[in-house]
Amino acid sequence: MNVKQSNKQNHVVQGARTLARRRGGFLLLFVAYNLLLAALGLGLLYLMASPPTKEEIKSKLKVYSSIGNLLAIAQHSVEGIAADPENLVIDIKHKHLQRLDYVRTLSVQQGSFHEEEESSVPARIRYGGHTYRVELSLKGRMPDHWTEDMFSMKVKVKGDHTIMGMKSFALQHPQTRDYLDEWVVHQLYADAGLLYLRYDFVGVDINGRGSRIYAIEEGFDKRLVEHNQRKEGPIFKFNGDLYWLSKDDDLQYGLGQALWATDLAPMPRNSTLGDSLQNLLFQKAKSLLESFRRNELSSSEVFDVPKFATFLALSDLFGAHHCDYYDNIRFYYNPITSRIEPIIHDHGAIVALGIEDHFASNEAYLNRIIGSEKQIGEQIEYQPPHSFKKTALYEQIFKDPQFYRAYVQALERVSDPAFLDEFFDRRKEQIREKVQIIRLENPLYDFCCTDMLYENQEQIRRALHPARLIEAYYDRSSSQG
Repeated sequence: MNVKQSNKQNHVVQGARTLARRRGGFLLLFVAYNLLLAALGLGLLYLMASPPTKEEIKSKLKVYSSIGNLLAIAQHSVEGIAADPENLVIDIKHKHLQRLDYVRTLSVQQGSFHEEEESSVPARIRYGGHTYRVELSLKGRMPDHWTEDMFSMKVKVKGDHTIMGMKSFALQHPQTRDYLDEWVVHQLYADAGLLYLRYDFVGVDINGRGSRIYAIEEGFDKRLVEHNQRKEGPIFKFNGDLYWLSKDDDLQYGLGQALWATDLAPMPRNSTLGDSLQNLLFQKAKSLLESFRRNELSSSEVFDVPKFATFLALSDLFGAHHCDYYDNIRFYYNPITSRIEPIIHDHGAIVALGIEDHFASNEAYLNRIIGSEKQIGEQIEYQPPHSFKKTALYEQIFKDPQFYRAYVQALERVSDPAFLDEFFDRRKEQIREKVQIIRLENPLYDFCCTDMLYENQEQIRRALHPARLIEAYYDRSSSQG
């Protein structure tokens, strides 16, 4: 039996009446009402002010950060009136919600996701005038997914139905993917013709508790491939379990063995292995990657070189390289080209190049482009990785001169200022709309990565075109020989 939706407005009105009946309650309500009007008025004045006036107002409020925040909240509240996100209403039985909360509590206690406990429960989602039967489960390996009250969930739609064109998707706090950063990343990958996920921000109401803004992220199945206008082919990944067991050894001792030892997992497993054609294609893709791991095939014989090179160049532009870690990267086997393509997934925050790499084993190591310090040729000496992105996978990929040339060409394209100019010009209105939706959950939110992306472009251009490559010295002894 579904928990009935409460009437929030009735609770607010009843609470206000109760407060008004108390001693001094009416005065308190009067003051609160006028403060709200004043804040909204300030917000409107600030919104209509000229840019110089806005800067003057902000500079005067710097010493009063709380007042400045109030002004920002008021302004954003006025702007947020126009926000109109899609809305999902989830109805879930109390005992099933308790089951999810139990697994979440166990995960919080042990500091990692408690996979031993089955967390899948039935529920219903109301969307667009229809009701869908779904299966919910907790998701997320890291604590940011389940330490908050807005814990992350995987959703599988039952039957032949889809929601927003998706059979499976995740709902999670926007902060887990750094709010608009992830959306911008996916749009840039989409514009480059690479495989990307549908990623957006929606209102979610669970059992009438009130709508909260969640990030919705597409799952991995054939509808992802179809949406990207590719022929149906298998999606797969490296099994990440060994990565999490060995990552510290990889960094401390330079072992880099997880890449060579881990198996490949199809996504989704049952439907891929249960389909004779898709299973056959998966075995072909697996054979290609196994030959690559054994150094029998080069990068250009296994991967779609232009697409994979662009994938890594864009990752450099965004700075973080989180999506490049081999436990995060996802692959698609294209049955037409017989090559493997990357799928952007879980990039997260956009960060600056040229600063300290917080994921590096060497604290003095700076965050550089992924192609730096790579050796080209068949016989190379393995070097211990300085950070997660300097792993054996990328040492192996960059050995192929054809791939390295394509990567440099891709860097030239993405580091051209016109590349970002055109993107932000095309997406300006969409970015404004997404920011307004996010502010319904986080009124102080601003997308602050535009300048950082242009600065990363400058860092890439400096790497591609250094002031001097070679120092020449006059050798007097050789001239007299």
